[in-house]
Amino acid sequence: MSNRKPSHYLAAFFVVCFLCVSAPAQEKAEERKATVDRLFELGVSYSNKKQFDQAIETYRKLLKIEPMHPSALHNLGAALANTSRHQEALEAFEAAVKLSPSQAQFHASLGAAYMNLRRWDESLTALNEAVRLDPTSGTTYSMLGFLYDNTRRFEEALAANKKAVEYAPENPANFHNLGLTLIKLNRLAEAVEPLEIALRIAPNYKNARFHLSNTLSRLKRYKDAVDSFTKLLELDADHADILTLRAWNYMYLGGSGREAATDAERYLNLYGWRTQSAPFQAIIAVIGFRAAGMDERAAAIISQSHTKADQTLWPYKIILFFNNQLTSEELLKAASTTDQKTEAHTFIGMELLLRGEPNEARTHFEWVKEFGNPTFYEYPLALAELERLR
Repeated sequence: MSNRKPSHYLAAFFVVCFLCVSAPAQEKAEERKATVDRLFELGVSYSNKKQFDQAIETYRKLLKIEPMHPSALHNLGAALANTSRHQEALEAFEAAVKLSPSQAQFHASLGAAYMNLRRWDESLTALNEAVRLDPTSGTTYSMLGFLYDNTRRFEEALAANKKAVEYAPENPANFHNLGLTLIKLNRLAEAVEPLEIALRIAPNYKNARFHLSNTLSRLKRYKDAVDSFTKLLELDADHADILTLRAWNYMYLGGSGREAATDAERYLNLYGWRTQSAPFQAIIAVIGFRAAGMDERAAAIISQSHTKADQTLWPYKIILFFNNQLTSEELLKAASTTDQKTEAHTFIGMELLLRGEPNEARTHFEWVKEFGNPTFYEYPLALAELERLR
């Protein structure tokens, strides 16, 4: 009995001493954790406000205290990526993945960092690992779609974008990307629906509206295209490209000369006569005003061209033709390339229509259909006029 008592008191002594030593250490650890948590939340707050430089500074302070904090490393990488410091972002994401390899989001962010550096194969490896860890992430599939799209693997991009839509149908960008991939696959009719869905979710989505407008035009749905370009101009008033595209689509639509001319004239008033599009907008204005019986407005455009247009360029010869200063034969002789001949034949045909000579006009439009450059704006105009001449 007497031998056991000292050991009992000895054990009690060690327990008391352990508690006495550990209490300050525990308090210090709790303070340290509180500081880390506060800095982490502050970094998140800065990032949410797009104050990325402050977020970077905050996360780096945190990592000096707790260098093995995977979420802080990940968020530091995200802030660095948002300031286009892609190599530094990559290093932060790599460290986060190394510390926490089971986090799908970390692998996805790593894949995005590789993508920003155009390291496509490494990006694909990281994104595939993210999919393996979380096969239901719409964001990851969207990234895969972007990667495949940029490496011209459009069928694989299509499959990835369909998955993105399936798992994140609330994100309009996923429908936009699906539509864009279908356009690149020349599946234009199928592209319309996802672009329209993107716009139902986000009515002010300019890129989706732009691609929908162009797709409708390529499908020869010119009335719908004009309406869509009009909505786009409501979002981006007097945008040069949109004004010119709506003017062309009014021409394709037919019976809208005044509207086409008004857009073209507005373009010239806003952007002047020395842009690449300017002389062709002048030609549209002349044709449109004449078709609407507004000959004085057409003559005013031609008069302005003599002082404002670059008379050394090929399109000025077309303006001279509309002013009866060149014959159709002289204009065709001056056209030295297929591209110029595409333009010359189309506009000669339009002039002949204005003169009431449809049979002669048809000959020029048929030349464009058979030999013209199909990427030129004049090409669908010639085909539209041929349809109307049937």
